[in-house]
Amino acid sequence: MKQLPYVDLRIINAHILIGDKIVDGGVSINGGKIAKVGKEPNLQPAEITLDAEGMLLLPGAIDAHVHLRDFELSYKEDIISGTCAAAHGGVTTVLDMPNTKPPLTTPGRVRKRIDLIKRKALVNVGIFAGFPRDLSSIHEFATMGVVGIKVYLNHPLEGEDIGNLEVIKALFSHAALCGILIAVHPEDFIILEKNSEKYSDISDDLERFLLVHSKDAEISAIKKCVKICAKTGVHLHFCHVSSAEGITEIKRVKDKIRVSAEVTPHHLFLNKKAYEKWGAIAKTVPPLRDKRDNIELLRAIASKIADIIASDHAPHTLEEKNLPFEEAAAGIPSLDIFYPLILTYCEKLGLSYVKVIDSVTRRPAKIFGLSNKGIIGSGYDADIVLLDKNAERRVRPENFFSKAKYSPFEGSILRWIPKVTIVNGKIVFEGEDIVGSPGTGAYCRCYRQ
Repeated sequence: MKQLPYVDLRIINAHILIGDKIVDGGVSINGGKIAKVGKEPNLQPAEITLDAEGMLLLPGAIDAHVHLRDFELSYKEDIISGTCAAAHGGVTTVLDMPNTKPPLTTPGRVRKRIDLIKRKALVNVGIFAGFPRDLSSIHEFATMGVVGIKVYLNHPLEGEDIGNLEVIKALFSHAALCGILIAVHPEDFIILEKNSEKYSDISDDLERFLLVHSKDAEISAIKKCVKICAKTGVHLHFCHVSSAEGITEIKRVKDKIRVSAEVTPHHLFLNKKAYEKWGAIAKTVPPLRDKRDNIELLRAIASKIADIIASDHAPHTLEEKNLPFEEAAAGIPSLDIFYPLILTYCEKLGLSYVKVIDSVTRRPAKIFGLSNKGIIGSGYDADIVLLDKNAERRVRPENFFSKAKYSPFEGSILRWIPKVTIVNGKIVFEGEDIVGSPGTGAYCRCYRQ
């Protein structure tokens, strides 16, 4: 019998998610790719064999909304700490947002970011560029493989006239011509400004915050962008949709234009009651809303009106979060608990874990043009996580690899615990420890265009 050639790594005795079914077997990995999926006798011998001991073998999660900070904000998070947190949470690819300091609004800054990722990342990192002052930069962004352009309709990064619909239309048109996606923070700046003036006399910081960041601001932004999308044909992606009404607006046009949408764990699983316990620790933008919104967002994931779940991992220091509510930074970090948080809570709420996994693997890979990712199959990138469905972990922010040591999920008991995270065929997290090195992750290009 002919001896099969050795491969780099073999995983045996696993329960593997293939499509919507669980099969028993293993995978062989070579050169950063999955070489074969099958029963143990059919797998090539390997330099290293890893016994999964019956754990689930899944595609590593793709978190499509992450703030890795770094640059002048490295005291909040940097690429090493953020990607370590990702590996801890079973995430093998993150898409990084452009509101860094300085923001990623020029090709030069994007090139600098790519260089930093190649040297420091433990998991794969793709990049959103920011709204450029020079629209001719969009073509260069596309050739550099950025996954999209992020538009902050609530707050301009560098003084762009986000209240002018003709300016937004020009951006969308250029992006459509270059085959590049537009991702939107859907809160209408004009309504936020009006609300700020209207409710300025309210003394309670939390009440005023919730009134300013009203559902009307989200709905208005969605409606305006949908109209421009219909005229330009750009692929439009709505970030962190937070309300039932926002989902309804997207549902109305889902089969008419190129639109996709994401929801976050905190908007799925928390509502404004969390402010009673956690105060500014739970402060985020858009804000936590009502129980009804939780229910409708979960239904949207089940029905695929909302395409993906993404963390909106937004790290700050504890000092910044512990300021009075009005002054406190907005953002919730969830990378360290990404897979366990989503799967545990969705399971409790009756949503099939197969649908949930699809929303953080195959679907984001398709939307953002990430080739060879999000699926366990021969020839796909060996970005893999082994999850112990029955293990339990209490959320303790002091154990996060992220620099952001706080969470409104603190104390929750989670299951579906990542025990091994593999990126590009290399083990980067095992047990409770980071075992990979900076540079294991790669810059993740978009291949849509």
